[in-house]
Amino acid sequence: MAPDPDRAKPDRAKPGGGTWRAVSVGDANVFHLRGGAWLRAWPREQAADFGSRPALVPSRSDADVPVARRAEGRFQPGDAFVLATDAAAAWLLRCETSAPGAPPDPTRALTWDDEDAFAEAVRAARNEGALDNDDTTVAVIQA
Repeated sequence: MAPDPDRAKPDRAKPGGGTWRAVSVGDANVFHLRGGAWLRAWPREQAADFGSRPALVPSRSDADVPVARRAEGRFQPGDAFVLATDAAAAWLLRCETSAPGAPPDPTRALTWDDEDAFAEAVRAARNEGALDNDDTTVAVIQA
């Protein structure tokens, strides 16, 4: 995802709210969360949507550049956006609440208070086989 600071302007029609926009080329994902609930995952909505050959920007000038995907939506004060690399995003999409068969719960990313808590969660998930051994980056942005 690449932020576009010129387009991240607040919506004057709703105090404190606004429109978010995202552009994606590659293997990252964004989750839009509100009030502890998952509103949207983009561009992939299920863990199975991740593969081993993501559309990446090539380093060779003679290679084809993939088409960027775009999305937008509305945000409200207090909303959170979780940006995650592919392994972390797939893991968050597989995380379930305590009820068997419950839907995925990407809001788990909001429970990590610091880098140590995140590192411990990653270590535990890898030991359980729930998280692929790949680069694992998560950033949380609070609106």
